[in-house]
Order: sequence, then structure tokens, then C-alpha cells
Amino acid sequence: MHEGLFKPAKPRSPAFTGLFASANGPRRLVVLASVAITLALLLAWFDGGEEPIRAIAQPVALPDAKGAP
Repeated sequence: MHEGLFKPAKPRSPAFTGLFASANGPRRLVVLASVAITLALLLAWFDGGEEPIRAIAQPVALPDAKGAP
């Protein structure tokens, strides 16, 4: 085998100690999905607030009562 075929993984930067520093595979997916769902719910709650009730009134055409029995 060639010695250059398998290179050791580069060490991560010490600055990379955020939310996903130790998350791998499925765990990362669960965290990302949870964050996305939480953000969507917060947006829906903030943007979908209750609106004041207002009267819905419009004229309605009724047939004449002359032909009624």
C-alpha cells in the first residue's frame, strides 16, 4: 500500500466548539430538525397572532315575494 493513500484526518480548529462539535450523524440530524421545528413554531406564533373581530356585512339579492304561495 502507498503511504499517502490514507491520510490522517485534520484536527478540528479549537474555535469549533459550538453546538455540533460532538454531534455525529443521526444526533446532528435530530438537533437540526428540532431547531428548524422550533423556529417554525416561533415564527407561526409571532406572525399568526389573533386579529380583532370585525362585522361581515354585505347586501344580498333576494327574490321577489310576489310569486310565493
